[in-house]
Amino acid sequence: MMTITQRSKETFVIVALDFSTLSEVKTIVHGLPEINFYKVGMELFYAYGADSIDFLKSLNKKIFLDLKINDIPNTIEKAVRSLMRWEPDYLTVFTDKKGVEAAIIGSGTKKTKILNVTLLTSDIDSDFSKSEQTVLDRAEITFQAGGHGVICSGKESSLVRKKYKDFLIVNPGIRLIEEASKIIHDDQKRVVTPSAAWQNGANNIVIGRPVTKANSPKDIIARIYKEIDLLD
Repeated sequence: MMTITQRSKETFVIVALDFSTLSEVKTIVHGLPEINFYKVGMELFYAYGADSIDFLKSLNKKIFLDLKINDIPNTIEKAVRSLMRWEPDYLTVFTDKKGVEAAIIGSGTKKTKILNVTLLTSDIDSDFSKSEQTVLDRAEITFQAGGHGVICSGKESSLVRKKYKDFLIVNPGIRLIEEASKIIHDDQKRVVTPSAAWQNGANNIVIGRPVTKANSPKDIIARIYKEIDLLD
């Protein structure tokens, strides 16, 4: 498993390709040659799964296949095995201990890291401690099953990192500092900034709209890395 000491700022940012057309994907990827890691989620995968992944592979990009697989263990195992033809770097499940175990079996000896989703960043509880406990409980399930890490909000990263030193931790729901006042109108509620995610121990962040919908995606990426480079 990857340890926190192996975190790399070069691959810290994963840009989410939340599109339904390949033309949009190609525009973003060709416009951000400095980004080495991209997320293919349900929207793009269901529309252009093979084509989108083959395109990214042709450019030697790392792939985070975010499908949040959830079914009976036998089906999870077979689904993961089918996806191994692409050998994504990360693959998400959203399941229990037996489901994670099935995913690990399905991945075989491939390099793919199986990450379990803990709690969607759109979910929010008035009692924050309940969200924290849910994340820790699901992290424990993942650990016991032999999973490689978890998807959690940056608000719980430090708690997970403290208990699971060698886990991969990926934070979605990333927003830039100036967007903080807009969060209440967004579908992402439990969000943090890139620098907070790094300081709290995340291996990677996943950022979509703040980059892909910007007038200049390249400028946003430069700002993020400038913010991160000021740390440590």
